[in-house]
Amino acid sequence: ELSEKVLGHIQISSKGLSLYQFIKQILSYFIDGTYISIESFNDRKKDSGYAALLENQEEAMSSLHQMKRFFRKLMDNNIGNIIYRKFLHKLFIWRLKIEKPEIIILGVDTIFYYDA
Repeated sequence: ELSEKVLGHIQISSKGLSLYQFIKQILSYFIDGTYISIESFNDRKKDSGYAALLENQEEAMSSLHQMKRFFRKLMDNNIGNIIYRKFLHKLFIWRLKIEKPEIIILGVDTIFYYDA
C-alpha cells in the first residue's frame, strides 16, 4: 500500500514482478545484511527456503537483472533519489506510529566532497 502510493507512477511490466515484490525483496535484502553484493539476488532466486521465508513462490523471486532494470527505471525518471527518500520517510513515520517511542534520537551523518 505504501509502496503503491510513493512509487505507483513507475511503469512495471505486467509480465514481470509486481512493484510490491520488488520493494519487499529490496527491503529484505537491506534488513538481512548477509550479502554485500546485489549479485546475491541470483542466488536467492534459486533458494526455495528464502522464497518461503518471504512467503513467495520461487517464480516470484527477483534476479539481479530484474533488480538492475528496476533501479534503472527509478534513476531514468530523474526523481529516483527523491522517491527513495520519500519512501524512507513514510516508512519511518509508519514505524513510529506502531512503536510509539517516548524518546526519538536522530543522528546526522555528513559527507564532504571536494576536488583537489
